[in-house]
Amino acid sequence: MQYQKRRDLTLLEAKDIQESNYLDREITVDYIIVGGWVAGLHAAQQLLATGKTIALIDKSICGWGMSWRGWGFLTPDSEMWLRQIEDFYWSSLAQDIWAFWMKGQQSIVDNVHQLKLTVDLRQQDLLLLWRKSAWRTAVKKEHNDRLAIGLESEFLDAKELQYHISGKNYTSWLRYDGCYGINPLQYCQAMKSYLLQQWVQIFEHTSLKDIAHHHILTSHGRINFTQAIFALGKVTEDIDPIKSQNTFGIQNFITVSEPLTDKQISWLFPDGQEYMCRDTQMVFTYYRLIHDKRLIIGWWTPISSFSPFESLSDYTITQVIKEMKENFPLLQSIDFPYYRSGKIEATKDLMPIIDRDIQFDNHVWIQWAVGLPRAASSGRYAVDLLLRNSSQKDNSLHQVFAADREFLLSWQTNITFFKSIIFALCNGKTMWIL
Repeated sequence: MQYQKRRDLTLLEAKDIQESNYLDREITVDYIIVGGWVAGLHAAQQLLATGKTIALIDKSICGWGMSWRGWGFLTPDSEMWLRQIEDFYWSSLAQDIWAFWMKGQQSIVDNVHQLKLTVDLRQQDLLLLWRKSAWRTAVKKEHNDRLAIGLESEFLDAKELQYHISGKNYTSWLRYDGCYGINPLQYCQAMKSYLLQQWVQIFEHTSLKDIAHHHILTSHGRINFTQAIFALGKVTEDIDPIKSQNTFGIQNFITVSEPLTDKQISWLFPDGQEYMCRDTQMVFTYYRLIHDKRLIIGWWTPISSFSPFESLSDYTITQVIKEMKENFPLLQSIDFPYYRSGKIEATKDLMPIIDRDIQFDNHVWIQWAVGLPRAASSGRYAVDLLLRNSSQKDNSLHQVFAADREFLLSWQTNITFFKSIIFALCNGKTMWIL
């Protein structure tokens, strides 16, 4: 089957979006935010308390880029498990990082409830699913690490697992609550509407062209400002040659099924509950139910991540769907007619960069805050950093998010063609589950 890339947003209930006009003049504000995904929108929300003028621009529409590519899995471990974070940092710092992500997640949930946003928010316990029995030790360690810091966790073997999910190839799982599914595009658009009501000026289809100390030039206008937050999904070389080398493009895709019947859903989840599932067979394969009883699958692998070439083809996507159906034979008849492929930007350690600009101290940059909890937390952290006059170096998280933090291989090794190899060398331990 040939899958057609769809640029329209009707499948995800976005057909009623009211797009904002692009900037076609010169304006002056106290704060400018560049980037209308979750990080930028949460930064704008945080700045409301200052009572000063705020503007936000996005090159497309709010939520179209990085946030939608997050698949709507609202869980702190959308990119790394607790165990993987502890492999990089000592235990107390790993706990601080985890708590930081959880605050971001809670801020999204609070917004949905308090602002009464219609965004397909679903409480869905997370299942971490393993196929290889050799990984049992890693499963148990993640389970024990979670319990050690007071987080809920339930460990089950394959014979118990069959009562909850029907996949025939799983050997063990971890289950924990406090996770949600959400439509990230709807969320960003709903937050845009809320911010517009709070007198934030928002301009979509407005591309960043040039940056100066106290102004930026856009595709058709100019914005003068006192302070700025740059939350771009991708920093291109023409915007900043150095920052453009700080991240690596990870290829991923989303595919969405036709509506499932109630019987098919009961085959998938026999206990009658909805789950969001992370299948560790291909490192990052998530699936869950969304509106209209559809199944969404998000996927990427070390091969697609490390490759400098385009590796997402009809064939690779078809193979992922084929493997899904082999694991769930009763879903063989289900069609997946929609998909979206793209790239997200990653750092060498899979942690975001949130730091002041070296050249302009009134600029704060956010890079690679992938995962909705990470993005929300990063936007709020960027505002704290922007408004604080003193140095952030006394903050325990500064060493994690600083632009000049140390890596196994330095920034100078980020040669364009070899970036994928450097990323693999620096991050292979995290990418491969063993």
